[in-house]
Amino acid sequence: MDSLADLKALLASMTDDEKAELDRTLEKELTAAWLPQPGPQTEAYFSQADLLLYGGAAGGGKTDLLCGLALVEHDRTVIFRRQASDLEGFWDRLTELEQSPQRSDSVKKRMVASSGKLIECGHLELPGSEKSWQGRPHDLIGFDEGAQLTAQKVAFVLGWLRSATGHRCRAVIASNPPMGGDGQWLLEWFAPWLDPAFDDPAKPGELRWAVLVGDASEIRTVWVDGPGAHMVDGVEREALSRTFIPSKLNDNIYLRDTNYRAQVNALPEPLRSQLLNGDFLAGRQDDPYQVIPTEWVLLAQERWRRNADRPPLPMLHLGVDVAQGGADVTVLAPLHGVRIQPLIREKGKNTPDGPSIAQMVLNARRNDCGITIDLTGGWGGSARDHLKTHHEIEAHAFVASAGSDSRTVDGKLGFLNARAESWWRLREELDPSADPKIELPPDPRLQAQLTSPTWKLRGDRIVIESKDDIRKRLGTSTDDADAVIMAWFHRARTLARRKRKAEARRPVMSDPLAALRPRR
Repeated sequence: MDSLADLKALLASMTDDEKAELDRTLEKELTAAWLPQPGPQTEAYFSQADLLLYGGAAGGGKTDLLCGLALVEHDRTVIFRRQASDLEGFWDRLTELEQSPQRSDSVKKRMVASSGKLIECGHLELPGSEKSWQGRPHDLIGFDEGAQLTAQKVAFVLGWLRSATGHRCRAVIASNPPMGGDGQWLLEWFAPWLDPAFDDPAKPGELRWAVLVGDASEIRTVWVDGPGAHMVDGVEREALSRTFIPSKLNDNIYLRDTNYRAQVNALPEPLRSQLLNGDFLAGRQDDPYQVIPTEWVLLAQERWRRNADRPPLPMLHLGVDVAQGGADVTVLAPLHGVRIQPLIREKGKNTPDGPSIAQMVLNARRNDCGITIDLTGGWGGSARDHLKTHHEIEAHAFVASAGSDSRTVDGKLGFLNARAESWWRLREELDPSADPKIELPPDPRLQAQLTSPTWKLRGDRIVIESKDDIRKRLGTSTDDADAVIMAWFHRARTLARRKRKAEARRPVMSDPLAALRPRR
């Protein structure tokens, strides 16, 4: 229908019964607690995606969409934000729309609407906070400003997206673009729409199917051809649909003509582009105190790709980050010359003791290479002892808290401990001004971990953010990165050992000129 005249002609052609039916339909819609605005909000409202990413730009009606779906379309809803205090904006809008609920608790942020629909709010900031929602089913799970949350916590609570009554279930991530390292997982979860390097890009609103696999230490997306069951990693899994629907300030009829645009325009870049245009790529700026700049890692990964067809040099060193049981992963980083080959990972539950880790090392080791095992906390001690006692292999010990007397390459700063020195040495090696040669595998998880830690000064000593602090901030450990760090950190020791062995094998001549004299 292209014009108001067409609408009038249609109405004129309708019978009295048809007009009465239309009146009843319109009454139901117009008396609803909330109606979506024309455009992206309506498209998102009616989207059939199991998992929807909506928004991008500021003022695009993200919070309103979550409120509307909860009040009109779903029976049991939970809306998450990172901190409890962040929920005030959502709760204020919800109570503005639903002014006569059956029950409402502004402290717990829990409401039973006049229609009987349950709406709860939760926060996911503290370690383990997601587990308090275990076993509590909801047919709508929403994440307001999802980029502020971790992938692990989002994936965990999505496990209880279900309905006992058969009601349609869906999850909605309403979010502005990620800032810095936070929220980068969204670029992987919605790569067909957000990643310009994705080989099969999708249009806004188009459904794609994916399987989410992994555990507490690693979560990854496997894209599949369509709905239904698919074999992934030897297990039959059910694919769910995803889509991304962008929304900008211009799409919000209530805000687009206010001074809100001027306020967003006044922000510095890249924040302005993020919030005004919903640019998910503009937000990938580094923290000012990030140890290793993202661009340096990307350059090292590009060197790896460029030389991928070149046969690798013999294995020089093997970095071993140990997880004896638990949710972490035992990771081996094989270093061949200046190239880190693809990392070798094994779940902690499969490496519960020293002998199992030692066997993993023996299976991977080649060319009499050097070995460095992380002994921080004592986890790797058993594996190191097993290698020495049963296989006569000496492995270097790495203890992150050990002291360091070294200085930065320019001699200006020292290091608080071995952790600071090892991370900084890789930074110095990756520095483009130093004509770097190291090649890093194009592994998104490794890239994310290498660019996670920040640094600060304590006097004239460099301090690197601890693994525990990174885990609290991002919800994941840096197992991969630490294995690479250790492989590179002790590379020089293996080179020196091989040089000594080569010199020892060289024949000693008592008279170096004897071989030149003619025989009689």
